Amino acid sequence: QRQMCIRDSSAVVFEEHFDTDLGAWQIEHIGVRNTFTPRDWEHATALPSGRAGAAAFATNDLLFGNTVDDDQSGVLRLTSPSFDRPTEGSEFVLHFRHWIASEPGQDGGNLKLSTNGGAPEPIPSAAFVFNGYNTTLEPSNNPLAGEPAFSGSDAGLATGSWVTSTVDLTGLAQPGDTLVLRFDFGVDTSNG
Repeated sequence: QRQMCIRDSSAVVFEEHFDTDLGAWQIEHIGVRNTFTPRDWEHATALPSGRAGAAAFATNDLLFGNTVDDDQSGVLRLTSPSFDRPTEGSEFVLHFRHWIASEPGQDGGNLKLSTNGGAPEPIPSAAFVFNGYNTTLEPSNNPLAGEPAFSGSDAGLATGSWVTSTVDLTGLAQPGDTLVLRFDFGVDTSNG
């Protein structure tokens, strides 16, 4: 689940709270096998841990998949509308609130950035200045295997907690660049 805000040193450039729906964000799912159950990011108002408000939500259901005849490997994508980095201002920072509870190391999500129409690339771990990725996804049928990601849940529990992450985009985008963000959530064969 995600809520986000991007600021340069003087003003908010892009902000999304998902108050009523997913707005102009694009959703897409890609299954590795034809047994993948189609599902996408959704608008949610019943948020985990009793949090008020709304968010975008990607499911990691415990009931999906098995290793014999129901391979659920795939990725759910949530892609932002494009926006431009201002030509003024020196810092360019993204803040987003999120919550995750997934199969540790196997299922998880990350944030990608596309610049000037280029291919989306994972935001590198080094760009996080607060609460960055907690793992690299293990080899599996998960399309995101080998990528840095947020994965797992609170220690010893099958639930997560809300946190804010901060990313310094200053070195990843130049003033005047057109940008698109994409949240990817990848799952392996079974057991969310």
